[in-house]
Amino acid sequence: MVKIKVLPDGKILESEKEGKIIEILRDLGIKPDTVIVFKGKNPVPVNDKVNKDEQISVLKVVSLG
Repeated sequence: MVKIKVLPDGKILESEKEGKIIEILRDLGIKPDTVIVFKGKNPVPVNDKVNKDEQISVLKVVSLG
């Protein structure tokens, strides 16, 4: 099971799916272009893959213009 920590609120989501991060985010109703994804402390592209038992963090970003 992939664990997804949503920042800044710290909410933990889980997904049975593994594979491309972009697909997991879409399945969870998260728009990939509204977040920055991290594995540990390192940012990763949404096209990276995630395996079972991994944890990623997603930081919601807001663009004002």
